[in-house]
Amino acid sequence: MSTKQKPTRAHRGRTVAGERVGSGVTRSGEETTEKCRRSLANLKPWPKGVSGNPGGRPTKYPLTEALLEVAARKVPGDPQGRTYAQVIAERQFEAALKGSTAAARAIADCIQGKPRRRVEVTRYHDFLAGLTEAG
Repeated sequence: MSTKQKPTRAHRGRTVAGERVGSGVTRSGEETTEKCRRSLANLKPWPKGVSGNPGGRPTKYPLTEALLEVAARKVPGDPQGRTYAQVIAERQFEAALKGSTAAARAIADCIQGKPRRRVEVTRYHDFLAGLTEAG
């Protein structure tokens, strides 16, 4: 390797024909220690098809968990013994029956799921067609 070529990642830290490739200096400018070089040499990638974290990072939604907990509680003083979730659902239906489209949409989204929005891009094709006509 000539002195003008910058060493690639594959060459850094190795010796080629007796010369050391790579500076042996960290990003902060400190000289790397022998312990650091040995620990970096022990790094090995995971084999193909194997994950180092198969379960992934556990998802935590503290607000959702708190809302679910409150929604499952019984409403104090309710003669029918309903939960908060049941009362909210009934009130949502009452609002929809009175003409609230937002309440009706929320009910439909909860029951059927939000509809997918299909977006068709035509302007780019029109632009390309204009270029071919002009050319």
